[in-house]
Amino acid sequence: MKSFNRIYNIVISAVCMGLAQHPLGLGWLAWFCLVPLFLAIKKQNKFSGMILDIFVWGFIYHLVSLFWLSSNVGVEKYVAFITMLLANLICTLNVVVVFSLWHIVNRLNDKKIWLALPFIWTMVDYITSLTDISFPWSSIANTQAQDDLLPFIQFIEFTGMFGLTFWLVILNVYLFHFYQNKSLKNIIDSLAIFIFPIIVSFILVSSEPTSKEKIDFVVIQPNVSIDDKNDKKHDDLDMVNRLLDQSIPSLDSRQLLIWPETAFDDYYFTYRKDFGTEINTKRWNHRINIIGGHNNYRRIKNTYFKDLTTLQDTLSDESAQDTSIFNLMFLKATASNDKNNKINYQIGLDLNEENANGKKIIDNQQNQSDYAFFSNVQLNLNEKVTIRQGFRLIYNNRYEAPIVPATNVLLKHKKNQLRFSYARGFRAPSLKELFFEFIDINHNIVGNKNLNAETSDNYRISFRKNLVFDKNILN
Repeated sequence: MKSFNRIYNIVISAVCMGLAQHPLGLGWLAWFCLVPLFLAIKKQNKFSGMILDIFVWGFIYHLVSLFWLSSNVGVEKYVAFITMLLANLICTLNVVVVFSLWHIVNRLNDKKIWLALPFIWTMVDYITSLTDISFPWSSIANTQAQDDLLPFIQFIEFTGMFGLTFWLVILNVYLFHFYQNKSLKNIIDSLAIFIFPIIVSFILVSSEPTSKEKIDFVVIQPNVSIDDKNDKKHDDLDMVNRLLDQSIPSLDSRQLLIWPETAFDDYYFTYRKDFGTEINTKRWNHRINIIGGHNNYRRIKNTYFKDLTTLQDTLSDESAQDTSIFNLMFLKATASNDKNNKINYQIGLDLNEENANGKKIIDNQQNQSDYAFFSNVQLNLNEKVTIRQGFRLIYNNRYEAPIVPATNVLLKHKKNQLRFSYARGFRAPSLKELFFEFIDINHNIVGNKNLNAETSDNYRISFRKNLVFDKNILN
């Protein structure tokens, strides 16, 4: 009798979860339909027995939720049926992995750690989503994607679908605890787990703006037969162009065209090369430092048209491809005297040359040169007064640069320090800020060639005092 009850609980749980996946308004079954499964396996300590129970549950659940795959009109019926069984098997194995990991955790702790199950389930769901066997329609989170449940799950704005998976599993775990022990604590815990995310969701819904922009759009279903798709007289891109020509009259003044079963995929390949060298030497009673380098950045974008039915990729025309190249060369050389008690000075050159090429660059090619000569002198008038004066002469091929001075005065008295400083700043916009254009469905970056260079005046006064308490120093 106990064996019958165990199998009965497994079947009931799997069928209810499968029904919750369909648009029947039964998504709420997922809130508690794992409880019978937990009751069936609570005393199952053998790994083989656990895996068998979970495999039966997963197979029935996915059979109920994914049977529609066997009705694929694009292939022979037996092929569609085999495809459905294979999909069922793969999705079931994902659930088996979840409970296998959970069983390992239980063995390490010599007891069932039910609260580990939501974390393991969510982790496996996430890792699976990154692989080629990802199938979001089999996730238990998909049970909540129904119109009447949408107000309850708006918290996924922060957590995504994986937060929804975690909530469903942990809710079932707490309801299982409550079924086992109907204590006040378990009642409060179950209500809190259930209500808190829903409260957050309703707050998010109520905070939405009341006025929304309306978009007039048209949905076009190509309805291309499987025979035409397999006919290679025309490649996929040519077929899209012909269908688009027929669809344009349907657009009129509408703002958006939605075309199912097709997509454009962008692939980006980024290459970076950095070369640099540094030389330190001592000549003519001076310390000489030279730093030079070259940075090359190249990004290639390839756009493919993808038929979501045949999953065939076709390289789009030349206008959709792009290669952007940025090169930066720099050289900085300084010479400073050996340290002197009274006067220390430094002189140097700072040379930068940047160029950019590509379709995303205005006029396809731009360059910018920035050369500077700088010097600073430090006068140690005595032990209490130090003055440092510097300046920078700049040449920029796009902007007129001012002379940039800097002054720093340091006064010392016992353990106190008072510092005054002034510096002028100058920064020319980079090539990306001036000429880079990157516009797609996720980005709208447009350079502004009318940008002005930045100038600034910086003043600073600081006071420092060391306070000694026993062996502690406070600045």
